[in-house]
Amino acid sequence: MKTIEELKRLNELITNNKIGKAKYLWGGADVAVVKEQPKKNSNSFYPDTFFVVSEKFSFEISWMLI
Repeated sequence: MKTIEELKRLNELITNNKIGKAKYLWGGADVAVVKEQPKKNSNSFYPDTFFVVSEKFSFEISWMLI
């Protein structure tokens, strides 16, 4: 149940406009937060990374994932 409590805490922070900003854009587990969509590399052996694209809120999104 710790996960539910942490989600409630995060919801409260967002609701009260107390969300932070990360110092860097987060990336990991084939997911990356970016400010603009990178060009696709279809020649890669590895599967494509899932990009969360947000020009305005990329550091806030990264903060939630860190």
